[in-house]
Amino acid sequence: MDREKYILGNKNVSIKEYFDLIVKVAGKGLSPLIRLPMRVGSHYSWWDCAKAREELDLGQRSIEESIEEAVRWFEKNGYI
Repeated sequence: MDREKYILGNKNVSIKEYFDLIVKVAGKGLSPLIRLPMRVGSHYSWWDCAKAREELDLGQRSIEESIEEAVRWFEKNGYI
């Protein structure tokens, strides 16, 4: 039996852009300086979630909204 596979994602961003968004949404802190092995940091792995959007009617919200919800959860639970 063949099984379908779907990528449940949203906007592709680099690691630096992701941490910059967290700092922007949280309104505090600094983006960490992360050194990645050359093989990891030398190319991007972009993913396309169009199949999930089209076939599963996957709803999406902005990455900023998702980060904001996560930041608020971490604050509420005393992690930041």
